Amino acid sequence: MLSYIYRIVREFQQTHHCSPNILYLNKEQFHHLRHSFADPDDIGAMTDQLAMYIIISHDVLHPHLASIEKCWGQSEQLPEINVHHTVFAQKSLRNHKKGK
Repeated sequence: MLSYIYRIVREFQQTHHCSPNILYLNKEQFHHLRHSFADPDDIGAMTDQLAMYIIISHDVLHPHLASIEKCWGQSEQLPEINVHHTVFAQKSLRNHKKGK
């Protein structure tokens, strides 16, 4: 899963001339991605390594990317407005563990 994510990131960069900072996944894809990391429960480390926030939605058929920043040269930091998406991913993980 991680190699696929890196491949679509490269394609996104080539097409849009900017880096994505949002990754959309469904629960199953998120589960597979988590197990690509040393600590599958450390969502912060995942988002840091990917340099993207993760949004989990049942509507996602295939992983896809978005960028809500301006293109290269404008800002190197992820916008703070997206902090809720990371929290959403963490809550979703907690609910998944509880069986919700």
